[in-house]
Amino acid sequence: MVVLGSRESQAQNGDRRHLTTSQRAMIAARLATMGQGARTDLASIEAMSESDAATLLNVSRSSVQRARKILKEGTPEDIAAVEAGEKAVIAKMSIDPRIGRR
Repeated sequence: MVVLGSRESQAQNGDRRHLTTSQRAMIAARLATMGQGARTDLASIEAMSESDAATLLNVSRSSVQRARKILKEGTPEDIAAVEAGEKAVIAKMSIDPRIGRR
């Protein structure tokens, strides 16, 4: 499992550890704690949007959204495989009918 630290250390460690795009997307999905449609002026200081998390980890917002869906609907094995770099977020979404589009 990928361990989370501070926002700045995640950005720096992502380059040093040579994480895959899918691994960075999973980290960004865990960092993105701001709810859908939440008002940014009323959000707590530690809340982060999907867009901000995506920018921080150098991935697309859609990758963060796919990773979030895997975290929410995927099995522990699915999540572990993506976090270990064995599967890609997009591949898991297209292969597994349980984690399909709605």
